[in-house]
Amino acid sequence: MSADRVSVYASLPAAIRELLERSREFARRRSLEFYVVGGFVRDRLLGLPAADVDLVWVGDLDPAELSAEYAQHLGSASSFRPAFLTAACEFAGIQVDLGRARAETYREPAALPDVRPGTLAEDLGRRDFAVNAMAWPLTAALAPEASVSSLIDPCGGRADLESGVLRVLHAASFIDDPTRILRGLELCARRDFRLSKETQELAHASIRAGRFARLSAARLRNELARLFSNPRTAVGGARGVRSLEIDKELASGFRIDEQGLVRLGLFSKEVLAASAGAGPPAWVVALTLLAWESSPAVRGSLADRLGLGRRARDLLVEGPPRLRHLLDRLAAVDWSVMEVARACAELSAIELRVLRSLAGREAGARMAEVEERMSIGLGIGGDDLLAAGVTAGPMIRLALDRTLEARRAGEVGAEAELEFALDWLRKQNGKGDAG
Repeated sequence: MSADRVSVYASLPAAIRELLERSREFARRRSLEFYVVGGFVRDRLLGLPAADVDLVWVGDLDPAELSAEYAQHLGSASSFRPAFLTAACEFAGIQVDLGRARAETYREPAALPDVRPGTLAEDLGRRDFAVNAMAWPLTAALAPEASVSSLIDPCGGRADLESGVLRVLHAASFIDDPTRILRGLELCARRDFRLSKETQELAHASIRAGRFARLSAARLRNELARLFSNPRTAVGGARGVRSLEIDKELASGFRIDEQGLVRLGLFSKEVLAASAGAGPPAWVVALTLLAWESSPAVRGSLADRLGLGRRARDLLVEGPPRLRHLLDRLAAVDWSVMEVARACAELSAIELRVLRSLAGREAGARMAEVEERMSIGLGIGGDDLLAAGVTAGPMIRLALDRTLEARRAGEVGAEAELEFALDWLRKQNGKGDAG
């Protein structure tokens, strides 16, 4: 980072440059002060790409009307959040948060804040860490090089960037909102910061005071999802959770151990980066392996605390013994490829990824054989059986299932599928009609 000038505008992607240009045009038309704030400023000072843009405006206009007008100017739709005086919209795939400068107070610890219009200084001062409490006037951010003298930095965030330190803004910050601790751990893992000594002490004080117990399940889920869904932050974030003993606050008896961190490291790149489809979200997979050796009762308490849905709860509570059993069978001398394949057929796609990642070299080779068998499909269908004279009914599905199992077990070749299915139906003593 240069001592007096930093490149901000020239190296930005074209879409973000266009977004900032349009925002400046809108600000001039409405005679408003617009500022680029938060993570955008932090990352540009670090010379890192900025994916999202946070804007703050100062003025007396109606925030809902202004947000809708701004989104229309961008050719987008906005989602206004009146409780926070902010709106979200999108431009060319870029997430844009637009907020009125505001101040906030907390009626009680761990509650959501009460927000009111405020000055830019109040807006920056209400934020979590000094490195996120910096702003550039939009006109300065659009200059080919932005002078550090135009940087608005009331809390010393630039000095913290130079030192690689994450420093909380005031002593009550973690009392007001303990989720800031988790956000701090995520930022430390993602940007290689470290918590300042005072910030660590304040985090410990908030945790010891039981502030996490006051958080709603939804707020905890959101922060854990942010921390554990990204393979770049999952292991480092989990290590921070253990170091601050936040794990103990999530469920009585829950403790992240070193083996849990090793498991997370083994599969995080493959599993967390992959889409879970309709199955449990990736962060629940991470939490499951961190709680792998915990008792079913502890995992159940953890699921209750987080208010998990049916599928996510099943993975967290029942997944470890289910997957451990299959890992044992894969490693057994008398293992059966079809026994494991039948059991794997009951697993979700995300569980199969976990199993593959934890199998190790020898068991992994066996798992590859299992998945090869599972990839075999049938060349015939119900229409083929009907055409052969079989009476429509549930026996057709049973015949196809039995034929598929026989194909995967190597009992029958692809060319003999129809004959096998018809013969199986004939042997059912009148339960099906083979014609």
